[in-house]
Amino acid sequence: MPLRISFNLGDAELQHLEAVAQQTQVRARESSAEAIIESARGVLQSAEGSHAAAFVQERFARLRAMIEMAQDEDWLLGDEDSRRLINALACFSVPPTTPVTVGLLDHAIMIELVSRDLEHDLRPIATSANSASRS
Repeated sequence: MPLRISFNLGDAELQHLEAVAQQTQVRARESSAEAIIESARGVLQSAEGSHAAAFVQERFARLRAMIEMAQDEDWLLGDEDSRRLINALACFSVPPTTPVTVGLLDHAIMIELVSRDLEHDLRPIATSANSASRS
């Protein structure tokens, strides 16, 4: 029997996540797009080896779509959209020297938050993925 769990993020939690996003965007300016994409891919790979809940798996599918979008030369993102995408992916690049443990649920929440800014870009991927899974 399925169990539904819901929770609200308060102002303090949202402010903390916003601060993390801002810090990673500063790092994004100091790192190459390739390094940021590779770091995000590492986060994705660690999630793919887990037995995460459907909620988490759905969010990591969005991260996969963002990584694919960043590497697809035919996607034709403009400069502004491309920068927003790299900034979003930078949220998943924690330097190995940082003593921070981030769990799959933490990443899933961050994916949910940053993917909202890219919703219009991700919609075609989600539509084609849903069509393929129904086949």
